[in-house]
Amino acid sequence: MDEKSDQGHDEPLKVIVVTSDRHPPIRPAAKAIFGEEFADRGHRVDWLMQAADVVTPGGTYRLGNGWLFLASTRAGKSRYQRLVKNIIDLFNDLRIFSLARKHRYDVIQAKDKYLPSVFCWLAARLSGAKYCFWLAYPHVEAQLFAARHGQARYPLIYWLRGRYRAFLLYHLLLPR
Repeated sequence: MDEKSDQGHDEPLKVIVVTSDRHPPIRPAAKAIFGEEFADRGHRVDWLMQAADVVTPGGTYRLGNGWLFLASTRAGKSRYQRLVKNIIDLFNDLRIFSLARKHRYDVIQAKDKYLPSVFCWLAARLSGAKYCFWLAYPHVEAQLFAARHGQARYPLIYWLRGRYRAFLLYHLLLPR
């Protein structure tokens, strides 16, 4: 058996990573696994994410062996600016449907995103790709803990978001 057969596939994989990390990704695990190791083995890794700063324009950029599909962002901490930033990110995440159809990914990987992960799962089902959810931090439990113990700025919002994410995570995302 040759080395490729031992790995379980004959062709390089096409993977898209939909992540809550901002570009450029600073988390060592994401950079090492998808930015370096997969690419070094000839796999194509595309990224769907939001810019970390307002000077980086949204767009499509070549990144390693793949592509970066980048949403712009907004500065500011006001509720309005945060809402606009989240809406921009959500519309970028919705691109997973057209990207999955166009690029025919083997794997759609969602990392630490909840509603967008549902989009990723649906896009994978529609396109025949495998779906993976990467939970790097227990956001649900952290939000519920903060709401219960007076550590949240807006306890009701934290509690509602924690319950909503718990439903998505434990009833939809992880079982799939």
